[in-house]
Amino acid sequence: MSRTSLHSISNLVDEKQQVRELISASWEMRRSYPGDSLELALKARDLSLKINFEEGVAYSYRNSGTAYYLLSKYNQALIDLEKALDYFESVKDDYAIASTLRNVGNVYHSQNLFEAAIKCYERALEISRKLNDELSTGYNLGNIGFVLQKMGKYAEARQTMMQAKVVLEKIDDTLGLADLYNNLGNVCLLLNDDDEGLKHFQQSLVKASSIHHLRGMAEVNRSYGRYFYTQKDFPRAIRFFETALNHAEEMGELAVIVKLLNDLTESYESSGDYKTAMSYLRKHADRQRELEQYDQQLMTQTMLMQAEVDKATSEKEVYRLENKELESMRHALEVNNEELERLSIVARETENSILILSADGTIEWVNRSFEVLNSLTLAEFKAKYGNTIYDVSNNPNIRTIISACVAGKKTVRYEAENFLEDGSSVWESSTLTPIFDEQGKLFKLIIIDTDITERKRAEQLVIQKNKDITDSIHYARYLQEAILPSQENIHDIFSECFIFFQPKDIVSGDFFWFGSANGVRLCAVADCTGHGVPGAFMSVVGNEMLNVAVKDPRVQSPSTTLDIVDSKISEVFTNRKGESTANDGMDIGLIVWHYEEGYVQFAGANRPLILVRDGVAQKTQGDHFAIGGNYPGIVKTKFSEKVVNVKKGDMLYLFTDGFADQFGGKSGKKMMFKNFARLLEKISTMPVAEQKAELEKTFTAWKGEHDQVDDVCVIGVRITE
Repeated sequence: MSRTSLHSISNLVDEKQQVRELISASWEMRRSYPGDSLELALKARDLSLKINFEEGVAYSYRNSGTAYYLLSKYNQALIDLEKALDYFESVKDDYAIASTLRNVGNVYHSQNLFEAAIKCYERALEISRKLNDELSTGYNLGNIGFVLQKMGKYAEARQTMMQAKVVLEKIDDTLGLADLYNNLGNVCLLLNDDDEGLKHFQQSLVKASSIHHLRGMAEVNRSYGRYFYTQKDFPRAIRFFETALNHAEEMGELAVIVKLLNDLTESYESSGDYKTAMSYLRKHADRQRELEQYDQQLMTQTMLMQAEVDKATSEKEVYRLENKELESMRHALEVNNEELERLSIVARETENSILILSADGTIEWVNRSFEVLNSLTLAEFKAKYGNTIYDVSNNPNIRTIISACVAGKKTVRYEAENFLEDGSSVWESSTLTPIFDEQGKLFKLIIIDTDITERKRAEQLVIQKNKDITDSIHYARYLQEAILPSQENIHDIFSECFIFFQPKDIVSGDFFWFGSANGVRLCAVADCTGHGVPGAFMSVVGNEMLNVAVKDPRVQSPSTTLDIVDSKISEVFTNRKGESTANDGMDIGLIVWHYEEGYVQFAGANRPLILVRDGVAQKTQGDHFAIGGNYPGIVKTKFSEKVVNVKKGDMLYLFTDGFADQFGGKSGKKMMFKNFARLLEKISTMPVAEQKAELEKTFTAWKGEHDQVDDVCVIGVRITE
C-alpha cells in the first residue's frame, strides 16, 4: 500500500471504517509483503482497542497471526490466530473461523505437525463446503494435498490437488492457482511425471508473476532449481535458486531464505565452486540461527506458561477454601490451560530436545524428542548419567556458561557434541534461558537443543574440500614461482631492476619474464585473462611461449616475438575442428634493449611503456588488442613496434593494470593511470630497491580496508649503459 493510500485511510472520519480499511489492506498484501501487512494489522489493533471495537481486534489478530506465520515467527502466529479464533467462534462467524483455521493449519504444517494441520484443514473444509465458499474450499483441498505430499502419500496428494484445481480454475483465482500449480508440479515430479510437473511449474510462474506474488515466485523458482539440481544441471539450478532468493529476501520470509541458502550451498559445492559454497554456507548458518531463535522463543514462552500454570495450580490447592478470588483464578487458569494445550503441541511434538531444570541444575522434565534421541526415558537417563545438567553435559564449560547466563539474566547459546548409545554422535546448538520469580530469584532453567549435525558435517566437508583445494593451489604457487626467473638471473640481465609483484590470490595471472639472446636484453610483463587459478594456467602457457620465441632468430624484433606468441597460443586453444575453444589471452608489454646501440624497441598488447627521464614521464602506447583470444568487434593485425632512444639513468617501467585499477583512498575510487604515472615520476630517482619499497607502501596505504581487485606487477629497469 502506498503512503498516499495509507494517508487517505487515516483521514476517514469513521474510525471503525478506518480499522476495516487497514485490515483489508493488510490482508491483500500479506503474501508478498508480510512485514508491511503486519504493520497495518498492528495499526488496526491499536485503533480497535482505543475505540473498543472487538471485531476489529479479532480480525487484526487474524491478520497479524497470518503475517507472523509468513515471517516464520510461528510462536506468535499461533498465539494471535488462537485469539482471533476464540472471538470468531464466540460470534459464530463461520467465514472467519474457516480462514483462521486454515492459517492455524499452516503453522502446524510448517513445523511438520502434519496430523494437527490436517485436522485444522478438514474442519475448515467442512465449514467452507457448508457455506458453498468455493475459494475457501479450493484452498483447503490444496492444503490437504500439500500435507499428504509431505507425508509421502503422493498419489493421494495428486488426487486431492486435482480436486482443488477444478474448483480454483472454475473461479479463476490467480493467487490460489499460483501456489497450487507449484505444489502439483512437485507431486508430478515425485510420481516421475516430469513433463507434467514442468508444465505446472510454468503455469505457476505465469500466475505468480502476473500479480507479483513474491512468495509464489520464490517457491516455484526454488522448485525449478531443485529439479535442475537433480538433473545435475548445476548452473541452471543456481540461476533459479538465486532468483528465488531475491524474491524471498524482498518479502522477508526467513524459513524460505534459509532453505534457499542451503540449496545454493549444495549447488555450488556440487559444481566444484567450494569458495562460493562456503560463502553461502556462512550466510545459511547466520540465517538458520535467526530461525532457531524464533523456534526457541516459542519453546521458552511455552515453558514459561507451564511454570505459571504450575504455580497457579499450587496456589489454588493451598488456598482452595480460603481464597475469595478462587472463581476468577479458576477462570484465568482455564484460559491459560487452553492456550497452553495449543502451544504445548509444539513443545511435545517438536524435533528439538527440551529440558527443564531446577535452580540448582537438577533435570526435572524433558520432552519426547529428548527421550527418543537418547533411546532412554528420563528416569533411565538420570540413573545412567546423573541427575543434574553438570553431570550429563558434554560441554566442559557448562558451569561457566550457566553462571554467566544467570548473572546476566539473559539467554545464552552454546554448542556441544553429544555421544549416543550406539556410539554415534550429534552436534547440538543449545539455548539456555533463566527464569526468575517475582522476587528476582532463579526459579527454573530451560534448555532447548537444536540438532545441527548436518550443518556441522556440511561445514566440515566444505572446509576440508576448501583445504584440499587450497593446498593444491599452494603447491601450484610453488610450481608457478619455479618458472619465474630468479633474482640472480634477472640481475645478470639488468643490473639495476626491481619487481613489485603482489598476486590477488595464491597464484597469479600476472607474470614477468626476462631473457637475453643475440646481443640484446629482453624484459616483459604480462597480464593473463582472469586471476587466480585460470590466470595462473594461462601464465604458464604464456611464459613457455616466450621461452620458445626467444630461441627464434627473429627475436630481436619485439613485434615479431608477440606475433609468434600470439600464433602459438592460438594453436594451443584451437580444437581439432579448427574452432577457438577459449576467449582467454593476455595483455603484455615487451622491451628489447639494444644496449650497445643505446636504444630500446617496444611492442605492447594493450599495455604501454613509461620512460621517466629527469622526473618527467613519457608514455609509449602499445597496440589495442591482446595476445590470443577472440574478441567481437576487434580486428587483429600484426603487432607494431616503437623505437625509444634511451640514455644512462633513464627508468623504464612495464606494468599490468592492477595498481592503477585498485580502489582506495579517501573516496574509495580507482587510483587511475595518471596518478600512477605521477608516482613513478616521484620515485624514479631513488635506488631501485627503495622504489620497490615505496610502491609497496603506497599501494598498501591506498588500498586500506578495500579488497585487492586484481593481480599487481610493476617492473622498473634503469638504463646503466
